[in-house]
Amino acid sequence: MKVDNFELISKNFFFKEDLRPEIAGDWFYMVQIMTRTKDTGEKPKHIRTMFVESREYLMSHKDVIVALCETFNARAYISVNPSSYKTCAIKGFKELADIVETGNYKALLSLPETLAGKYTVGGELKRWIIDLDGISGEEACDPYIDFLIQEYNNGKGKSGWEILTVPTVNGSHLLVTPFDARDFKKKWPEFEIHKDNPTVLYYGG
Repeated sequence: MKVDNFELISKNFFFKEDLRPEIAGDWFYMVQIMTRTKDTGEKPKHIRTMFVESREYLMSHKDVIVALCETFNARAYISVNPSSYKTCAIKGFKELADIVETGNYKALLSLPETLAGKYTVGGELKRWIIDLDGISGEEACDPYIDFLIQEYNNGKGKSGWEILTVPTVNGSHLLVTPFDARDFKKKWPEFEIHKDNPTVLYYGG
């Protein structure tokens, strides 16, 4: 199944153009292009990583991202929580010291991706993913969204912005602000809730 979420993500994520001047040049999203065994039948392979600050940068690189996905039968993922260059730089000193201390020098090659994935920005823009595997289309997602809205209204979370439905290869991702997930998990234990995972940007199918 083909998935193209460029327009959806461009319109609904907070990019450089939307941020206060003092943080506009510091926040970025990580885009990773990689293959998966279920798509290729081979060992997973990392193709390319991009750090995206602006909406303009994302859309101007769409052709490149799509071409790499089509060439390698790969998927492009984008982090749902932005990272901070400043935080990654500060934390990077400790991560680098750990690499030297353990002698795991190959880890240096993936240090930028490790830092970007590990140290994301929290606060009011923090997003979780509810992975509705097997549930596709906005109407099919409505019962879960209605339940979440009721939970927010009951004070079990802070709804800072509208719940976003993102199509995936096998279903949908609901991007939500953090909430008390116990009742949701009790009602639908089959669905996983990810607190810092990426979502699908593109897959050619």
